[in-house]
Amino acid sequence: LDPTQHVVRLMLFALMLAGLVFSTSIPEAFGERGLPFALAYVFMQVGRCLFTAWAMRRETPGNAINFLRITSWQAFGGVFWIVGAFLPEDQRMVIWAIAVIVEYASPALSFWTPWLGRTALNALDVEGGHMAERAGLFIIIALG
Repeated sequence: LDPTQHVVRLMLFALMLAGLVFSTSIPEAFGERGLPFALAYVFMQVGRCLFTAWAMRRETPGNAINFLRITSWQAFGGVFWIVGAFLPEDQRMVIWAIAVIVEYASPALSFWTPWLGRTALNALDVEGGHMAERAGLFIIIALG
């Protein structure tokens, strides 16, 4: 995605705004800020994937389909995040744990969906140099 395009910048801004809502909701996520926490998280996950699928639809349709698969799993998990926000704290923990299980199970199941199938490993474009750079940045942030 080209960050110089206005539509990409708008999406990044929307994700940053949702991230702000999400991060300020964390301390009270199991209290009165459960719904803003869940809505912001689901928006970031589903919105990011939908936008990426839309943005890649012409140049790399295979990647767009992969992101549609991911979106369906994120939306399915999102139901648990949002429903959990309306429940008392002890029940919220259980429902949100189910949401986390859904999110971790989806890549293990190759993002399988009944209408789009599964994502083949060779369809994923992972560059070793990029992954090494990301890991290095994580270490820099973690060590301060």
